[in-house]
Amino acid sequence: MITMLDTVKAILGINDKDVQITMLIQMVEEDYLSIRNKPSDTDENGGIVYPSGAELTAIEMIKYHLSGREAGAISETVSRRSVTYEQTLNGYPRSITKRIKRYLSFD
Repeated sequence: MITMLDTVKAILGINDKDVQITMLIQMVEEDYLSIRNKPSDTDENGGIVYPSGAELTAIEMIKYHLSGREAGAISETVSRRSVTYEQTLNGYPRSITKRIKRYLSFD
């Protein structure tokens, strides 16, 4: 697994939501691998070896889901209406997905 329930709860300072976080760990791991879109290294037991920083990125993805926030407008001008939307990939803002993509050129 990319991260563990206790680690997520400790870093985010959450004392409840065990079932929700456990489900999100599985979903976020699938999303992480989909966004990465590159075969991962494996250990001798066939387990995925994630790059440095992957766990913290996954926890940030979980935090994003728990916040209930949707990717959307990041700025808006009322006069002569102008809206700027944040870039997303697989429903996550670029601020998160760029952490995943940055490792691809180094692997």
